[in-house]
Amino acid sequence: MSQIALTSSRHRRRKIMDKAMTVVAYLCALAAIVPLALVLIYVAVKGLGAWSPQFFTGLPQLNTGYFVDGSHAEYAKANARYVVRVPEGVNALEAAPLNCAG
Repeated sequence: MSQIALTSSRHRRRKIMDKAMTVVAYLCALAAIVPLALVLIYVAVKGLGAWSPQFFTGLPQLNTGYFVDGSHAEYAKANARYVVRVPEGVNALEAAPLNCAG
C-alpha cells in the first residue's frame, strides 16, 4: 500500500471519528441542558405565583426561633400572637410536644 493511500485512509477515519465525537458531545450537552430547562420552567411556573408586592415590601414574620430567640431556652422572647398558655397541671413532658411544629 502506498504512503498516500495510507495517509488518505487515516485522514478519512479521523474525519469520521471527529464527526461522531462531535455528535456525542452535542448529545451530552443536550442531555444536560434539557433537564435544567425543565427545572427552571417548573420553578418559574410554580414559584412566580408566590411572589407578590408583600413578599418584597412586607416585614418578615417574627416567629420564635427565626428572627428572635427561640423557644428552646430557659427564657424566650416571643410575640404574643405566636404563643399559647400551657394549662395548669400539665407537666413539662406532656407539654414538650407542643414546642414542635412537626
